[in-house]
Amino acid sequence: MWYLSGAMSGYTDLNFPLFHRVAAAFRAHGVPILNPAEHAPADTAWEVAMAEDFVLLQDACGVILLPGWEFSSGARLEWVWARALGLPRLPVHVAWTLLIGPHEPLPGLTGDAPLLLSPTFACV
Repeated sequence: MWYLSGAMSGYTDLNFPLFHRVAAAFRAHGVPILNPAEHAPADTAWEVAMAEDFVLLQDACGVILLPGWEFSSGARLEWVWARALGLPRLPVHVAWTLLIGPHEPLPGLTGDAPLLLSPTFACV
């Protein structure tokens, strides 16, 4: 399963709508997704949510990075943990192109443009 990583703190509704849209788009194409927005209530303490996310990452085969992830302390920690676990870390548009295909537009994000790469990634 692929883990979604991105900014939550400081966003309206903790950015859950974006997490849910992206998860639904990948799942509609048969890609299994671990969505942290589905695993902790919005009022969960940051430290508790991060600890739970680190456990989820251990079951992932890779990380899909949502736009703005690099400005999030939590997402940067997830990136480091995923690297320590040896997991690939892919920006959402790259993951979409590799897992779904280069000619299928990614719904749910503004300015979507499919990348022209050959799909070569698989996740069990």
